[in-house]
Amino acid sequence: MDEIYKTKGEKKSRLGGLIKLDIVSRILCGCEGIRCVWREERSFRNQVFGLAAMVATLSIIQPKLLWWGLALMASLTAISFEMLNSAIESLADHLHPEHHPKIGKVKDLACGAIIVSSFGLLFIGIAMIMDTLWG
Repeated sequence: MDEIYKTKGEKKSRLGGLIKLDIVSRILCGCEGIRCVWREERSFRNQVFGLAAMVATLSIIQPKLLWWGLALMASLTAISFEMLNSAIESLADHLHPEHHPKIGKVKDLACGAIIVSSFGLLFIGIAMIMDTLWG
């Protein structure tokens, strides 16, 4: 039978295959990822502070519930892209520490995803303000 051992929160078989983790273990691994990106990435912290400012603004202007949902989803999407960008950059730097044009392209593409999602958030914010003030 395949022996099981645990390293850094993951259950692995002796042969190296991952064994499905329970939901609590997966949530704890995700929380560790959030803690890691919070400690290491200023742009992630800026996105989170932007989310807090957005929630405060929504509380003040009191838009329709639909706008709350759209704004929160767009903001969380931008934050998620920020986390994915950080993961891609960390992995790329680990695998190929010296500068390489193709790795630079991958990093630029991931950064572009953050910019596109941030513009989406901006457009939702403008539409929400227009609807709330003049709608």
